[in-house]
Amino acid sequence: MRDDNGYEMPASLDRFERALREQTTAVDGLTERLRQIRGRGEGADGLIRVEVTGGGRVTDLTLDPRVMRLASQDLRDEIMAALRRATEDADRQTQQEATDAFGTNPSWEQLLSGEAAVNPSAPLPALPDLASYEEMIRNEARRRAGGV
Repeated sequence: MRDDNGYEMPASLDRFERALREQTTAVDGLTERLRQIRGRGEGADGLIRVEVTGGGRVTDLTLDPRVMRLASQDLRDEIMAALRRATEDADRQTQQEATDAFGTNPSWEQLLSGEAAVNPSAPLPALPDLASYEEMIRNEARRRAGGV
């Protein structure tokens, strides 16, 4: 195959260039899908509706007039709850897009035990709290010692 300047590229370089273009196209597609994410959340039994981007920027806030009957602190709490739900929804969508694009990694228990390999292109699972992590280490040590 010849490049734009007429240079004959070796087959390995041609494969590399094709793979690079495919990866670039995939990243561009993922970037666009992430840009389009909108998380939605409600509060006060649906009287408050919030929409946020994947980055957490509020794009819409709808207040049903009946919500004005709430005490100011209750109104604040319900708006904050709706915002939190919208952000959680956007986070879930973002995580799903990343999983779809890069795959997943097994749990920390599986990684520590050697039952599964790390997928280098996928995000690692969330770290467990310290007590859970220490328990995983103890269990794995017992298993390796033949105790479990």
